[in-house]
Amino acid sequence: MKVERSGKIKLNIFAGWCKPKIMSLLPIIMVALVFLAGLLYFERTSSIPGRLATKPVVSVMFVAAAVTRTPADPQYASIILAALVFCLIGDVCLIFLSNRKLFLAGLAAFLTGHLIYIRAFHCCAEFSWIT
Repeated sequence: MKVERSGKIKLNIFAGWCKPKIMSLLPIIMVALVFLAGLLYFERTSSIPGRLATKPVVSVMFVAAAVTRTPADPQYASIILAALVFCLIGDVCLIFLSNRKLFLAGLAAFLTGHLIYIRAFHCCAEFSWIT
């Protein structure tokens, strides 16, 4: 966290990660874009089998992008990775909107993932409400 002369606070939430080489992420991005296009089509046609075939892959690509990076701060990286996995679980569960138990499990997984994100930002980003 930096405090500029103007009094603005700059928070770099990516401080725990090294910059990736774009070429190492290119295959992940390409796969994600192909499956995202499929997911958008299946969402429009309300195809549950299509969503099952595409949505988890798109979510796994987020996890894969995180795993392929070399963390400058391993603690931060592992906490973010845990949050991404919980959000992946939430994505899969929320495919089944008509099943109340799976829907609630998806909401719980997303809530857990986002609480973990907060934990990562709190412990590793040197953020403080009071300066």
